[in-house]
Amino acid sequence: MTHGYVRDASEDDIQVLADNLRPADIAEIKAASGNTPGAAMLRGVQGGTSKVACLPSGTPAAIFGIVPVTPLVGGVWMVATNDFHLLHRQFLRECKAELGKLSADYRRSSTTPMPATRFTIGGSSGWASRSSKDTRRSATRVVRSSSSSR
Repeated sequence: MTHGYVRDASEDDIQVLADNLRPADIAEIKAASGNTPGAAMLRGVQGGTSKVACLPSGTPAAIFGIVPVTPLVGGVWMVATNDFHLLHRQFLRECKAELGKLSADYRRSSTTPMPATRFTIGGSSGWASRSSKDTRRSATRVVRSSSSSR
């Protein structure tokens, strides 16, 4: 990343992120796993390959990665803090390459099947639906539905 940057995640990042996660990410972790955010992120860091997207100051703003579902399928995951909006555009431009590196050992990657989720990033809002995809394609399909600037 140009302004912020991506680096390997460590267990030291987990507490910083857990204390600052967006409420929607906390709710998703609890709904999907029943775990605390710290326990879920620790599982991701210890059980797979994970990265953190950091602000220029070095503070982690998001953590993402891939964990084995089967020997050939990896599960993609990501959670973020409220500061993620400071680098979300840069992240969106550069995340495809990072996800490609993370998923290189898997034939397929997928996200946890969940219903479409309403999101708002930088004044734009839309729906994101998650589905299994070949690793050469995006793991999340985003459909833009509106913008506050209209």
